Amino acid sequence: FANVFDYISQVSKRNSTECNEIAKTIINIALENDIDICFILAQGTIETHLGTTGIGRTRKSIFGVYKTYL
Repeated sequence: FANVFDYISQVSKRNSTECNEIAKTIINIALENDIDICFILAQGTIETHLGTTGIGRTRKSIFGVYKTYL
């Protein structure tokens, strides 16, 4: 968990509460669906820079169509 949280904190520049929720959600989705966490982080970074650019920023989400974070 700490590595995912640290990565999200560094890349997205979100506050710690938001990073914590994003990290928990990514880990849960990865475990539930047998998806490599690194793949999810890479895809989210490529698409919206973990929700900080483009449609990801306006919808406050990682992928623009992913779960919305406040």
